[in-house]
Amino acid sequence: MAPLKRLTIPRLEFCAATLLSKLYKKAVSALNITVNEAYMWADSAIVLAWIQGPSTKWKTFVGNRVALIQENTAAATWRHVPTYSNPADLISRGIEPTALSTSTLWWKGPQWLKQQPSDWPRTMVNIPTDNLEVKKCSCCSSTFRRHHPKILQVEQTHQSQCIL
Repeated sequence: MAPLKRLTIPRLEFCAATLLSKLYKKAVSALNITVNEAYMWADSAIVLAWIQGPSTKWKTFVGNRVALIQENTAAATWRHVPTYSNPADLISRGIEPTALSTSTLWWKGPQWLKQQPSDWPRTMVNIPTDNLEVKKCSCCSSTFRRHHPKILQVEQTHQSQCIL
């Protein structure tokens, strides 16, 4: 669920990671279980760079959430899910409902997830993090244009706010 205040796409993705960390903590507590290994997945290199850094390195918005995520998922491993393996990307790219209903990726997840963690993709996330919150560009784009005209309006409002 997106906040009422307009945020950049990376910050919205970061809010999703924050929500995942809260859900993980609640689930472990409610089920009263010991977790030996946990993996958290994000498709945003920016989000992963924020999470991997010290919370004090970032401005308030990011720093507070980094501290919370790191506390909630201290024993977990954060990994990058490649775009081609990300079920959520099917929806964000405008998949037809008939194709979604038969999508193995959507219903069962990526095939490699059934293998041992050592065989999972290892995407290296090495991006410069200096001033990560203030560098801006006009690179946002969407494949939704042909499917939903209101997405284009959202895209245009985020073009000058897209953080790299």
